[in-house]
Parts: sequence; structure tokens; C-alpha cells
Amino acid sequence: MQTAADETYQVLEGIEAGVYWYITKPYSHQMLLTLVKSAMRSNRRQRRKNEMTDFYIESRRKLKMGMETLTHCELEFRKLREAKNIANAISCTFPKSARMVGAISEILVNSVEHGNLGISFEEKSELVLDGKWEEEVNYRSELSENKNKLVKVSVTKTSEYVKMKVIDEGQGFYWKPYFHLDSSRSHKANGRGIYLASLEFDTIEYQGNGNEVICTKLI
Repeated sequence: MQTAADETYQVLEGIEAGVYWYITKPYSHQMLLTLVKSAMRSNRRQRRKNEMTDFYIESRRKLKMGMETLTHCELEFRKLREAKNIANAISCTFPKSARMVGAISEILVNSVEHGNLGISFEEKSELVLDGKWEEEVNYRSELSENKNKLVKVSVTKTSEYVKMKVIDEGQGFYWKPYFHLDSSRSHKANGRGIYLASLEFDTIEYQGNGNEVICTKLI
């Protein structure tokens, strides 16, 4: 949505109501193109979800039936593709699993790109604008200092909650500002993953230097 409004609370209200993102005047041509492309990718992903075959729906139903009985599991991964596959699987242990996939994915993807690969918020903003984000992620994933780094995920389910613990091997980050959108980041193409995840989880707690996070959803 193009708007003259730049108050953070107005942006938040719009996002929660279903607006993909805001871009305020004046804006650069490159920023507009980047946001449109990002929105189109998001729309294509949603269309693919809506066009799932009966086979896939039945497969996910069976997966959900199996995962719903899980009380504890531990997983390891290193690549973004694996993060998204794992998010899809473990979401089945959560109530309202379809809504939780995106929130879980945001946390797991962050642990790879910002954690193990050390891509900062500012670096990602530039990479997204230049259309080189995916290329950079693939490049850093194969560097000798990164290729053996893992993200460890554990999920524990009780009668009262589902708790997901994620630990990466990065240097951590200052996480507090990312629970909220402020005027300095509210119109960027990135930097809202933790905030969006916090809308689905009941609590998100970062530990130590920020490379460990515990996300809890009450049942």
C-alpha cells in the first residue's frame, strides 16, 4: 500500500488487517520494485498452497496425525530449504498448525541467515534491494567457516503447551528492537520476522547473546 502515513501504529494496524506492506512517499523506484516482487512471490506461494493436490492434503493429514502424538523430538539442519521443511513438519505438533508454519519458519530461517551466516539487517536490506539475497545465502553457506555450522531444534509438547527451542552457532545479535516495528525499519523490505512470529507464539524468549531462543504456544 502506498501511503503518506508514517506513524508506526498505523503501519502495524494495516499489517495486522492484511496489508502486505507499506511504502511511504517519497520512495525510490528500486524500493517499489523490490516490494512488488516480494509481494508477488508471497502471493505465488499462497496460490500454490491453495492449489494443493488431494495427495498432498492427504499426506499432510497423515503427517499431522503422527506428529500430534509427539511429546519430544530433536532435529538438526543447516540450509534454508531444510528450515522450511522442518517448519512444515513440526508445525503439526502445534494447535492451529496452519497458522504456525509461518511463525516457526521465520524463527528457523533467522537462525540460518542472521545466526550461522552472520547476515546483518543492513546487509540483507541491501541484498534484497539488489536482488542478490539468495545468491549471498548460497555463497556463505559453502564457506569453510560456515559449511559445518548447524541449527539445533528441540520440540517438547505437554498437555498445557508446545515449546520450541532453537540454538544456532552464530555470534548472536541484539534482539530486543525486533519485537516491535519502529519508524527506522517499518518501511524496509525485511526486519519484521520476529515481530510477525510474536503475533502467533504466546512467548518468545531469547537467551544469552541471542543465538538461543525459546518459543512457547499454549494449548
